[in-house]
Amino acid sequence: MDKGLDFKPELFTIAADTYNKTGSYTQYPYGSKKYRTFWEEEFNRCINGYTVEKYHITGDNYFYLNYYRMDIIVEGSEGGQGRSESFPKFLSKQYE
Repeated sequence: MDKGLDFKPELFTIAADTYNKTGSYTQYPYGSKKYRTFWEEEFNRCINGYTVEKYHITGDNYFYLNYYRMDIIVEGSEGGQGRSESFPKFLSKQYE
């Protein structure tokens, strides 16, 4: 599904990946300068977008990829087993 991308999509989903690994967006202590700086930068990315190398995504897309949680269907699960919640995947069509 990411055919056509000539960059690493995970560079745009660092916050979501951190949350998936640790259960938190940041490990900085609440109220510390690093904590405030982290959230100021994340807010800026959600408003103004984010650029990595020569690629730019909009703020709305950055928010969608890193902070929006959605129900997903796990492949191979049987009907009635329910759904799990996860972040959306970055697909090449989204970048277009």
